[in-house]
Amino acid sequence: MDLCNEQIFLRMSGRVRYKTWNNWQEGMLTNFSLKVFDRASQEIFSKLSHNFKELKKVQRSGYKTDPKKWKNV
Repeated sequence: MDLCNEQIFLRMSGRVRYKTWNNWQEGMLTNFSLKVFDRASQEIFSKLSHNFKELKKVQRSGYKTDPKKWKNV
């Protein structure tokens, strides 16, 4: 999950291309669709509710967002 946040940060700061970001976003969707990953992330998110705000925003978008265009997280 920390890697996902790092990927989001890199896109927010314009350090990766849109195409690369979309590939990463597809990978996030694939991984978070796995039951074990989904259960683990739910537990982590509930225990660390103030962390991973950017990742939660990507998830809420259905993995169809561009952090580079975000105004507020």
